[in-house]
Amino acid sequence: MIATKKGIGCVKIIGSVKAWAPGNLVPYDEVRAFIHVMNNERDVSKGIFTTTSDFPSKITEEPTIAPYLPTRLELMNGERLKQWLVELG
Repeated sequence: MIATKKGIGCVKIIGSVKAWAPGNLVPYDEVRAFIHVMNNERDVSKGIFTTTSDFPSKITEEPTIAPYLPTRLELMNGERLKQWLVELG
């Protein structure tokens, strides 16, 4: 998924959405692969990785992931996704 806002303050946001069953945590390598995609797209401002499941509890402390949080990378688990959809509605 790619969203672009043009004009002053132009941003390009890319997203990855994974529909995984509860209890199936997103592997660190999936997030690292997404960061690699972000880094190879020179004009990406931010990435949002969304899952219906969840992330490992220490993913925000992982040295290859932590520097991107929260300004370049946002991790949205199933609970946060539900809250966001309610707010949009």
